[in-house]
Amino acid sequence: MTSLLTLFVHACILIGVNSMLQPKRVKDTYENSCLHNAVFNFNSSSTNYLEPKCQTLFMDKYTEMKNFLNYTDMQMNYLYSLERAVLRKYEKKQNGRHKRQTGMMARQECRTLSDGARGALFGAIVDLKTPTGGMSRYDTIAGMHSFAAYRYAHLGPSFLGWHRVYLIMYEEALQEIRSDVVLCYWDSTLDFLMPGSTQRFTVAFSADLFGNGRGNVINGAFANWQLPGGGTLRRNIAADRFPGPPPSLTRPGIVDLIATDPSITSHTQIVRGGTGFTDPDTGRVHTWEQEHDNTHVWVGEIMQDVVAAPGDPVFFFHHTFIDYGWELFRQKINPNGNIDLRNDYPNVGGFHAPDAPMFGFQGITNRDGYSDEYTRMYAPHPTCSNGCGGSTQFLYCPDGGPMANPNRRCISREINSDLVPAAAVAPAAAMQAMAFGPEATMARFGPAATMGMFGPAAARAGFSPATTMGMFGPAATRAGFSPAATMGMFGLAASRALFGPAAMSRDVPAVGSARVSVEATDTVAVRSALSEPPPPVSGIQFQSSFSDSRI
Repeated sequence: MTSLLTLFVHACILIGVNSMLQPKRVKDTYENSCLHNAVFNFNSSSTNYLEPKCQTLFMDKYTEMKNFLNYTDMQMNYLYSLERAVLRKYEKKQNGRHKRQTGMMARQECRTLSDGARGALFGAIVDLKTPTGGMSRYDTIAGMHSFAAYRYAHLGPSFLGWHRVYLIMYEEALQEIRSDVVLCYWDSTLDFLMPGSTQRFTVAFSADLFGNGRGNVINGAFANWQLPGGGTLRRNIAADRFPGPPPSLTRPGIVDLIATDPSITSHTQIVRGGTGFTDPDTGRVHTWEQEHDNTHVWVGEIMQDVVAAPGDPVFFFHHTFIDYGWELFRQKINPNGNIDLRNDYPNVGGFHAPDAPMFGFQGITNRDGYSDEYTRMYAPHPTCSNGCGGSTQFLYCPDGGPMANPNRRCISREINSDLVPAAAVAPAAAMQAMAFGPEATMARFGPAATMGMFGPAAARAGFSPATTMGMFGPAATRAGFSPAATMGMFGLAASRALFGPAAMSRDVPAVGSARVSVEATDTVAVRSALSEPPPPVSGIQFQSSFSDSRI
């Protein structure tokens, strides 16, 4: 009798709770439907296409977001027009089921793009940054990653879906400039695999790709990139973050774990707010979001600042790789594409609740971000078996070929982007760089670097063992100079030695007038790039969850 009474009481409680929740579910359903319709049919000049109740709701949300971001109506209209374009392009259904997007160009690792494709993409980014009508479209999109968005887009399961939709909006903006461009991803595991402490010399941060990695960005497509709050874009890659622990790039073992481990089969196991998985290197509970944090810290400067990070274009290349890693996991748990992964969205509350609207994307819920509708196609990461994605200019197979270990990842090539051609700065600086002697070398590089330029420690000054021979005679290449370059620094052939074929760096052909060069050292440019004091640390900072002892 007692057990029956207990069951009856429990049933009454469940019915009561359900009846309390039912009005909220109805309200959430109406709000989501209203906001979706408002954005899908967005008209910047009128909301008359909405019923009065929905008009009021939409305008309340519009005003709330406008105030959060401190944006003008022009900026708000631009964002809503982009979201409208995204909804209309990506919301495709077949037999009532969501399907993965097809027919679009696959996103590739940035180093595997052809020179033309990479130039078109980077050019579109620069165009997006250039103000039109007093508004920078790039800065408007970057500003969405605001403090207000932080609570909705980080520290929970919506991190994955929110950033996926964010990338799609950014890509849509670029395609409005050039329809043939797609985002590329920066697979930072290829840089993590660089031996010893050579990560700081990765070719990813050179003039042909993202621009130099230390100090003000003074070469490449994003040279002299101005930040919304003032100042020039700066980086400080692969540097100790004292008093904090050294940072780390994305570890290949973590990518492989979430992509292949058969025991990790639910989103709850890879997101914050869930159970997580065990980090094999630390033994601690870990998530894909935490692994993502590490690379933000490794790049440094504004990339380490949660709110300001999108001000560096590298943000979007990094997040495209995080999305790629997530897609590997999704394909593992849904190989046939016949499961609606929105149903695998973790059941959490608050800002990350499944049916809560995404901040900044009023027509999309957190759960919708897990839909295959927003999935993009990816080319596989560069391995020995796929010929490093066709990029022998920037990558190499460590085993010497596909027969040795076909599944092994390729590794980034090395170049010292702290050393730049004098021609990229000014004629006066070029003359000064040509003329310096031993004393000037000491003054510009310091005792340690001077010793490195004249002896076995040359590698510490940024030169590989292959270039070791000394600076003033038969051993000239110990400092990274060919005999022609050595003569050029002290004679009439100086300009040829500094800027001609003899002065071009190893492995990577010269491209453009501001080509990074190991031999053609303009210390004035280096000093200028590193001299501006870094901005004061403010706001929320990404934190490393793993320390790479090689840094």
